[in-house]
Amino acid sequence: MISLKTEIQIGKYIIVGAVGNLLNLVLLYLFTDFGGMYYLYSSIISLFIVGLLKFLADKTWTFGESLERDIVREFFDFFSVILLIMVLNIIMLFILTDLLGIYYLISQLIAFIVLGFAGFALNKLWTFRHKRKI
Repeated sequence: MISLKTEIQIGKYIIVGAVGNLLNLVLLYLFTDFGGMYYLYSSIISLFIVGLLKFLADKTWTFGESLERDIVREFFDFFSVILLIMVLNIIMLFILTDLLGIYYLISQLIAFIVLGFAGFALNKLWTFRHKRKI
């Protein structure tokens, strides 16, 4: 059974993820269609940019921690998760777009949905795993 606290965190994570994913799609589109970058490179760059913003939002709002507490350790833990998710995202994006012929922005949406659950679980259990002291 999921606790109320975890349910609230999931809701906040979904909101942060939705806003972050929308920003990621905008950046992906701009880098690819206006910047002339290959869509996989655009995806990597936009994931890093949005990853920084999502870290701050997830740390302070989703998981209710202050920026002073364990920020260096959590930043590296968070980016370990981001790198894992990014590798999986690029693989999914390539398969969906190049092998199955799905438009790259639709492929990215599918990857966001599939990988979002893994990102929440890894960040809750790994990045923000320590007990909070109030």
